Amino acid sequence: MNNLKFFRSLFFILITSPLFSQLSSDECLEQLSIFAESAKIKNYQAAYEPWKTVLDNCPTLNVATYQYGELILKDFIKKSTTEEEKTKYLTDLLSLYDQWLENFPVRKGVRQEGKILSNKGQAMLDNGVDDKSLIYDTFDYAFNNDPGSFTNPKSLAYYFQTGYDLYKDGTKIDLETLFEKYEELTEKFELLKTNISKNAIDKEGNSYNKMDPGQDKGKTTESTVKIIVNKLEKDKKEILVGGKEIIMVYVRRFFPSLYYYLSNKIKPF
Repeated sequence: MNNLKFFRSLFFILITSPLFSQLSSDECLEQLSIFAESAKIKNYQAAYEPWKTVLDNCPTLNVATYQYGELILKDFIKKSTTEEEKTKYLTDLLSLYDQWLENFPVRKGVRQEGKILSNKGQAMLDNGVDDKSLIYDTFDYAFNNDPGSFTNPKSLAYYFQTGYDLYKDGTKIDLETLFEKYEELTEKFELLKTNISKNAIDKEGNSYNKMDPGQDKGKTTESTVKIIVNKLEKDKKEILVGGKEIIMVYVRRFFPSLYYYLSNKIKPF
């Protein structure tokens, strides 16, 4: 009698419990290989299902799940045909950043929090999230907790721009905080400035040890930040900073054959 009750209870549990299948490590690796190969050639449609399988069943398998997942979801957002569809994939993308932070906050001994969260803040901006306070807080947490990996100049500039917008709205940011943030970000841009040619090596493997004219006469960090902020205030979608060399951007865009011809004429130092 007791055995009969036990088997009835077991049967009831089996038919009422949701079905769940945990993939084996070999199956996870196989699915990862499938989506990675598709994602490498930008076939994100084919990559989506095996990628989602890996994310749902083995989220700690490999950081590639998040690196390629970011590309896959951004592509799906871009190609969404309805607002509902776009919102779904944006929600998935923002959730992906949270999972990324939870499962891979460090890579090869280097913290990644600043990079991951600044990418999340940028994704919200790029896709029209209206909550500027939330976006600013995301950037601010990234900058204050892991400035070492928060290095994307575009996101750093938008971090200040978002703070500036909140200041203009009279919410959250006062003038003193805004000036402090400007000084911190100016210093950050200065740290990112690299003497590229001076630290390069020649064809013999020797240190070049001097600045080429383009680098030596480049814009200062402060003037660059001012240009970026000024263009952000004017809602520019594309921000180019430089001198006469910017013309090559337009040459490549409208006259690609001429661009590649001229590029082949440039002599390396």
